[in-house]
Amino acid sequence: MARLLPRNDLLFKVFPIDCDELRPRESPPRDRVKIVHAPNHRNVKGTPFLLDAIDKVQASGFSCELVMVERVPRSQALELFADADIIADQFCMGAWAQFALEGMALGKPVLAYLDQESLGDPVFNVPIVNATAENLAAVLAAMIGVPELRTRIAAASRDSVERYHSVAALGEVWSRLYRHVWAGESLDFSGTAHFSPERTARSFTEDPLDEDFWPVPVRDLAPRIEAAIRRLS
Repeated sequence: MARLLPRNDLLFKVFPIDCDELRPRESPPRDRVKIVHAPNHRNVKGTPFLLDAIDKVQASGFSCELVMVERVPRSQALELFADADIIADQFCMGAWAQFALEGMALGKPVLAYLDQESLGDPVFNVPIVNATAENLAAVLAAMIGVPELRTRIAAASRDSVERYHSVAALGEVWSRLYRHVWAGESLDFSGTAHFSPERTARSFTEDPLDEDFWPVPVRDLAPRIEAAIRRLS
């Protein structure tokens, strides 16, 4: 809701993740790629877009299954997330939050629609794949067809959460914020990991055939990504 406020001094994602509690776990070898989706409200999360995209990739010969996580205890939900090959977050809200970060902390590639605010602000730059209603089938085809792509994004996801959204990283931001409010210290976040100048804006492209679309380097994988996507046609 920040864009509706008359004044906005500081904007960042406040979700801290306990990286000791949530750790990557290697999934067992299997024939079908497991996609996990946890919608609290299906229409809000764009679940119909995901169901349609999965129908398209399965009809094109890609082997995958969808696991819907709804109305289960959190402990059970986390077990299901940890067993995923791909985490499918949301496809119409334009932003990411706790579920995406939990998936990333567990070392999973996460798919979510990202609007220009999420892509254009470096402090929101985490390696989530920008999957829209229009490109979702192509994104799934590439990620199912190129296992190395999933592995590469998964490793970057875990690293990003450790660097920028761990309890220590967010604690550093809140400590400086509180010292500014209560003690009048300068509101300077330049030395914090969360606001590191190493974080840059993302490309606005929504074309998975474009190397800049992916949140990790993919030049060596580009021919295989293209071949997987071409199978859809």
